[in-house]
Order: sequence, then C-alpha cells, then structure tokens
Amino acid sequence: MTLGEDFRSLIMGLQYGGVPSTNSLYSIYNFCSKPWVFSQLIKIFQRLGADKFPLVDQSFFPNHKQMLKHNYVIHPGTDCIRYI
Repeated sequence: MTLGEDFRSLIMGLQYGGVPSTNSLYSIYNFCSKPWVFSQLIKIFQRLGADKFPLVDQSFFPNHKQMLKHNYVIHPGTDCIRYI
C-alpha cells in the first residue's frame, strides 16, 4: 500500500463485484492491517516455535496516546533504547 493511503474500499468493491484475483481478496484485505498480519504471524510462531519461525518482538498500541505513556531514551548513533 502507498504510505498514507487506504485502498480497503476498492478491495471491498472488487469483492462485491465478484472480480477474480490471483490472491484472494479476503487475504489482500487482511494484509491492509499491520497489527492483524502480525497477530497471524504470532500464531505461526506459537505453532512452529522460535527455531523454525523466528519473530521479532513488537508492541501494539491502540492509539498514539498509549505510546506516549512509555518513557524511553534512544541513544544517538546506536540502536539502543533505554526505558526510564
């Protein structure tokens, strides 16, 4: 998807019109939501284990206000994050 654009209404229109597609429109629609996709990856991770399906930890915040509650410092020039 293009940054900042939401094409879900077009996908719904294609589904409503019965337009055939290589990938199912259901799967394309589901991939419009990154938290939904990651939740599906977590299910695969739990089924296969970390050795067969490594997955980088992520956090989910329902809105931006929740993210602001976490206090952390990013150290310049490194990838280190320290929580306060």
